[in-house]
Amino acid sequence: MKKSFKHKALQTLFSVGLISASSFQANSSEIYRFVALDIQKPNAELKQLGSSFDFDARPGLALGLGKSIQLSSDWSLDTELSINYARSTIERSSANGDTDYGKLNEIGLWASTKFKRENLFEQVTPFVELSAGIVELDYKSNQGRSQGHQAAYKVVSGLEFNMAKGATISFGIGFNSTDDLEVPAPVFSAM
Repeated sequence: MKKSFKHKALQTLFSVGLISASSFQANSSEIYRFVALDIQKPNAELKQLGSSFDFDARPGLALGLGKSIQLSSDWSLDTELSINYARSTIERSSANGDTDYGKLNEIGLWASTKFKRENLFEQVTPFVELSAGIVELDYKSNQGRSQGHQAAYKVVSGLEFNMAKGATISFGIGFNSTDDLEVPAPVFSAM
């Protein structure tokens, strides 16, 4: 008989936005399209009935629409609506050394607001980003499958580097609440 557990731990993540490109931003009243690639590394080791979990880096893709609002000569606000997809591998280890691997797929609809301090450094912009969304989580392993959707949020602070017109790379650290999922308990052999 398979058991499941519900974990609710805030995950720290390291998020690296590899590419964020918009069609163009001629002025702050226009809506822009964007494609973003990112890598997130959850920093959470969860425990369950003598087992521990370790997450690999999670690559992701986002497609969306956004609008920049220039608040003053030094401050701006970006609001974005996006569809995001991410996939990660989870390693589950038991106290006796048995290991089980699973895949976690995430598809989400996110609304984000990024508050940026411009002109502080040349080509570098500090930011704080708040996001809220609905995420569909799908966990599969040889021990079973678990699916569910949930309301989620992210809070990220970091630096955005201007690479070319309409393209940036961002490095950030923050919190992600997409951790409330029923995961099938492992069926490890007894020693």
